[in-house]
Amino acid sequence: MAEASPTVLAHVAWMLRGTFEDLSTEALAYILNRSDAATGAFRELLQQAGANISPIHEVQTQAVEEGGERPDLVCLDGEGIKHILMEAKFDAPLMRTQPVNYLRYLPKDRDSALLVVAPSRRLVSLWAEMMERIRAENDFTIGQERQGESVLSATVGDGRTFMLTSWDHLLGLLETRVQADNGEGTLRSIVELQGVVDYENLNAFYAPSGKLSDLNDDNKEKLERLVYGAIEEGKREGWADMTGYSSARHENGYLRYFKMHDVSMWFGYDTRLWEYLDGPLWLGFQDSAQEHIGEVRDRLSAVRVNRRDDFYHDVPSWTHKRDFIRINLSCSGEYPELLQSILVQIREIASALKEKEPGR
Repeated sequence: MAEASPTVLAHVAWMLRGTFEDLSTEALAYILNRSDAATGAFRELLQQAGANISPIHEVQTQAVEEGGERPDLVCLDGEGIKHILMEAKFDAPLMRTQPVNYLRYLPKDRDSALLVVAPSRRLVSLWAEMMERIRAENDFTIGQERQGESVLSATVGDGRTFMLTSWDHLLGLLETRVQADNGEGTLRSIVELQGVVDYENLNAFYAPSGKLSDLNDDNKEKLERLVYGAIEEGKREGWADMTGYSSARHENGYLRYFKMHDVSMWFGYDTRLWEYLDGPLWLGFQDSAQEHIGEVRDRLSAVRVNRRDDFYHDVPSWTHKRDFIRINLSCSGEYPELLQSILVQIREIASALKEKEPGR
C-alpha cells in the first residue's frame, strides 16, 4: 500500500484489490452520465481516429452481450444502439476472446468504436497482443493504423474503429473540457478517479526479484499474488479444486493447497527449495500423493521428458524425500505476462494428469 493516497476514493481502493477495473469503470460511467462536457470529450477522443461517432445519449456498465460476455462500459446513441464499447484494464490479462468478440458486437451500419483504456506502461505490449489477435481473424479488414504516444488506433472495416489509450490521457482530456465548462462537481469526481489511477500506478505489479538475497516483503507479496492468481484461474478452468483445502504462510514461504484432478498438491514459493535447487516457484505433492508417487511420475512421464531440468525426485527436503516440479519465473515482466507464463507450465501438468487419471 502506498504511503499516501491522493484522494479518499484512492484511500479505500486497496480494500477492493482485484476490482480496480470495476471501480474505475463505475466511476467513469458516473462522470459521463452526469456531464455533457465529459461525454463530449470522451466522444472527441474517439473521433481523433477518424470515426464519425454519433453523440452519446446514455452510458451503461456491465451490459451482457449475446455471447454472455459483458464489456465494462457501453455507450448508446440516439436510437438506443450500442455504438461504443469500452474495456478497462489495469494489471489483468486479456481474456481469450478480447478484443475480437467485442469488435464483432459493434454495429456495422454506422460508425462505431471499441476503446480499451489501460495504464501507460502497458500500451505498447497490449497493442501488439491485441492487434495480433485481430490479424489472426479472417473477418476484419485492417485499414489505417496510427500509433501515438498516448493513443493507438486502427480501422477494422465496416465503420468500426479500435482504439487504445491510457487512463491518464483520457482523464486529462475530461478534466480540461469539464474545467472549461465550470463543472466543479464533475471535476471533483474526475480528481477522485485520477487518484485511483495514481494509486494503482504507485502500487503496480512488477517482476519479483530473481535473487533469494533480495526477497523483501514487497517481493514476497508479489510472489503470493502470482500463486493466488494461478490457482484462482485453475479453479475457473477446472483443473484446481480448493474444496477443503487452504493456504499457508510460514517462515520459508507461502503455499496454496489444492487437488489437481485426483492428485493432492500445493503450489507456492519456498526459500529452502529456492536455495537448494534454484527457483522461487514450485509444485509439490501432499502426503496422499507421495504415497503413490510412482504412479504420479508415470502419468507425468511425457512432460518430464520435455522438462527434465524442472523435475526433481527424492529430494532430501528436511523431513522426507519428496518430488517437486519447478515452475520457471522470468525476472522481468508485469503481472499479466508473468501469470500467463506460469499458467502455461501448470496447464501442461494438469493436462497430463487428467489424460491418465484412473478410470479414464
